[in-house]
This record gives sequence, structure tokens and C-alpha cells, in this order.
Amino acid sequence: MCEYCEKRKELKSCNFCGSATLSVSGKILEVQGNEKKFNIFKKIYCPRFDINYCPMCGRKLV
Repeated sequence: MCEYCEKRKELKSCNFCGSATLSVSGKILEVQGNEKKFNIFKKIYCPRFDINYCPMCGRKLV
């Protein structure tokens, strides 16, 4: 059992002063940030990526 893709545990970033977090939600990798520290060009940038496998355990996501 993977706590990242099955229990939605978040990974904290070592970049951006630790203000960004990554989480797996279904087949989507979400990047979220602290609004006060993760502001780029006066706009909050929180991308989402479609993925097929968990980046931590390699399990195929459905």
C-alpha cells in the first residue's frame, strides 16, 4: 500500500522555500503552493499533470 497514491499523503518541496506541495489525486499529480511564497508574475501558478503511474511506487493508476 502506497501512502502517496492511496492515502493522498503530500510531498513537500525543497524548492521555493518549502512552500510547494505535490499530491496524487486519481490520475492527476497536483502541485499547490503557499500564496504568499509561491507567487510568480503576480499570479498563483498551481499546475496539474495527467499521469498513468504513481511516481513513488510505480503502480498503474486508474
